[in-house]
Amino acid sequence: MVVSSASPRVISGRTVGIRRASMVLPEPGYIGHVGDGRPAGLYHQETLEVRFPRAETVEAWAERMNRSGPHLCQCGCGAALVILPRHRSMGLPRYVHGHHPNPLRRGFAALRADGYHLVGEVAELIGVSENTLRRMEAEGVIPKARRLSVAGGRKVRAFTAKEVERIVKSRPRARWQAKHPGRWRS
Repeated sequence: MVVSSASPRVISGRTVGIRRASMVLPEPGYIGHVGDGRPAGLYHQETLEVRFPRAETVEAWAERMNRSGPHLCQCGCGAALVILPRHRSMGLPRYVHGHHPNPLRRGFAALRADGYHLVGEVAELIGVSENTLRRMEAEGVIPKARRLSVAGGRKVRAFTAKEVERIVKSRPRARWQAKHPGRWRS
């Protein structure tokens, strides 16, 4: 029978610790109990000292993973992933940052390919924020944007190229400033 107990000071990693273990070995040829209630056997106790780290550090792991071979982005671009220490607990990334096939990004790209302009782009063209552009739309300063579906049934506001051209020519910012004179800085 073997009995062991670990010291609470034993820590994996760089810290050197001490492990205490107790072992009970039976006497050769005798199986059973001695009269005092303890099992028969030879009792031995020893303290072992751990001199080397029991496990590699996360930094060493990340270094080893980066040296072990190229971990490539799964989008097909062939870019190498850089393994960081946090990836040991979080898991290895599958994509380089920004390469994940996000369905919204694909939906926005499809709208742009069809000739539509999103609210942010139109707001930048006329020199106002997206919120101001939405307020202008609500108050009738510019025409209402179309609501088009992208991934997962989400709808976004978009303008056609002709609508954007008409909006820019109508100078909505000047009309908005005239309608709300106290909100603008000189």
